[in-house]
Amino acid sequence: MVSCIYESGERLHNLIENFILYSSLTVQVSNSENKDIQQSPIYTKDIIESKIKEIGEKEDRLSNITIDITEFKLKINKKDLSKIIEELVSNAIKFSVPGDRIKVSSMIIMQNFIISVRNEGIGISQENITKINGFMQFDRQQREQQDIGLGLSIVKLLTSLYNGDFKIDSNPGEYFKIELSFRK
Repeated sequence: MVSCIYESGERLHNLIENFILYSSLTVQVSNSENKDIQQSPIYTKDIIESKIKEIGEKEDRLSNITIDITEFKLKINKKDLSKIIEELVSNAIKFSVPGDRIKVSSMIIMQNFIISVRNEGIGISQENITKINGFMQFDRQQREQQDIGLGLSIVKLLTSLYNGDFKIDSNPGEYFKIELSFRK
């Protein structure tokens, strides 16, 4: 009983933090003068790999995750990069079942840093891809969900804040893939 109360408290705490972050990012992204954030470059590989391992271990799914990260020096806040990875990996775990493969990779193409998270699993229709925004959940009747659908919206806003590109590719019943591209 105590562990159930603790877990519920943790979920509520994370929900409140995500709601505050989502609200703050919405204002920042809509404010054109904040669009060009100045950050010192950071090395990304260790930050990304440690966050993937943390989430994978917490959810007991690390054995399902393949990690292939290329080092890159990117102008982004460490906390923001960590949040992006946390939400992407958590989403991949949430919408797949134990045993389904999840691949987190990065590459450099023409001075752009590309982060890709792909999971086998339920996927999402093209129609629903266009509907992704804050507070939107899909197939809630078939799947118990403990949040309110802010994760991908937060990733989208953070990516936009750093002038990056956010792209989704999916085939229902097969896979779901998110690809982020950041300019050097």
